[in-house]
Amino acid sequence: MQNWIIGFLAVLFWVIAIWIYLRWSNANFELGNFEPQAHAISTELNRLRAIGDQAALEKFLKATTRKWKRVGWLHQAYAGLLEEQGRFGEGVSVIRGYVSRVSNLEDENLRAAADEVMMLARLLHRNGRTAEAEKLAENMMDNPLSSSNLSLYYAEMAQDRGEDDEAMRRYGEAVERRPEDVGIAMRFATELLSRGREPEAEASLRLAMVRCPRGETLALIYARLAHDRGDYQEAAQRWADVRENFVFNLEAYDRGAEALRNLGQDAEAEKVLAARPRAIGDLI
Repeated sequence: MQNWIIGFLAVLFWVIAIWIYLRWSNANFELGNFEPQAHAISTELNRLRAIGDQAALEKFLKATTRKWKRVGWLHQAYAGLLEEQGRFGEGVSVIRGYVSRVSNLEDENLRAAADEVMMLARLLHRNGRTAEAEKLAENMMDNPLSSSNLSLYYAEMAQDRGEDDEAMRRYGEAVERRPEDVGIAMRFATELLSRGREPEAEASLRLAMVRCPRGETLALIYARLAHDRGDYQEAAQRWADVRENFVFNLEAYDRGAEALRNLGQDAEAEKVLAARPRAIGDLI
């Protein structure tokens, strides 16, 4: 009898242990069961949006998020609907619940919930709970899997309340945290330029182009700055660099030729225009 009880308890222990594992592991992330139904759910969601039946849409999203507790885009859609209705607090609860439920998943990307955390910060901020939003951003900033937009939003929150110096500090900090992120580098340079700090913007662009050698937009902004201020000697060199690294960028040929003409180098300008690619076949 005693052995039977011990055996029963051992089996019960392992059943509970397996249930707990599945409860928090990727095996219970629901994707296997959800994916076959994802198209139908998405179609119904779009149908309800198209007819504008807000009550039916809310009922549908409430039911689907209760059933599929770890499907992020459904929770974002539900929170977005609540936000549209001015129900920010309820939207916060929806996203916060999702983030909490996925926090112990094995998959790092799913656990980070980058898009959902970004949405949560925005909801908190727009609901007047800026201190919470900033704390959330601060806690996530060092996570390499968090959204780069969260770093920018952290700076925007300071900017919104008129703390310009703090906002710029945060933009600069975002660049240092994510040195290879082209979008963040561009935003930092743009913010510097909007404040008339062109030398600093150019310095930031030079560094960013080293860190992000395939950042075509960075190279374009850098070349345009010299061109637009009439420094055609420097502009001609910068446009040449763009042509070398981004062969199909037509602006680099057109404005490069323009810079050369302004320097009186018409023959060189014609050579640049003659090299202007018209199709991939022109380079073969």
